[in-house]
Amino acid sequence: MVTISAIVQQVNQFVDTKAPILGVLTAILLPLAHRIQFFTGDKNPTHPVRVKKAGLPTNIIPQRLIDMGFKFNYSFAKSLEHWRNYGPEDFK
Repeated sequence: MVTISAIVQQVNQFVDTKAPILGVLTAILLPLAHRIQFFTGDKNPTHPVRVKKAGLPTNIIPQRLIDMGFKFNYSFAKSLEHWRNYGPEDFK
């Protein structure tokens, strides 16, 4: 299982940033997100649904593809590189 922290670290490395990765409990962020939403409305990047989603594990196992013998060509880091090569306009 890949943690959200590991994914963020790989993305930081991919975009070559030294931005700090802060681990904050969802139990702290969710009430803050609700307060921000109350004052700013639905048009803010800290929507409670997003905060809740970010706090949930992302354990997606493509069992059907595995059972069909699908060959996974890329790790997460390699898939980012492939994406950038295939669609560089997405990274501007």
